[in-house]
Amino acid sequence: MTIARPAGASAEEASTRQNALVTGAGFIGVRSPASGRRGRQRLNVDARTYAGNLKSLTNYRFAKIDVCDPRVLADAFAAFAPDHAIHLAAESQS
Repeated sequence: MTIARPAGASAEEASTRQNALVTGAGFIGVRSPASGRRGRQRLNVDARTYAGNLKSLTNYRFAKIDVCDPRVLADAFAAFAPDHAIHLAAESQS
């Protein structure tokens, strides 16, 4: 899937922007290296079924989204327009 940069972004903004959409708010997702550093934003999406820990989420936004719902996930990509996507969401129920 190709994500277009937001309309009106200058070449300088486009070259320095490092926004990431990260799936999964469990142990690994909240500790990913795509953390919200200066000039960077992170949107974390997770269904919050059992493992997500919102208290660990700092310096970035959260959206309750099931990554198995392609329509809602596509809306999140369109609204946030990330430069990178990191898929860390998983469920391991026995």
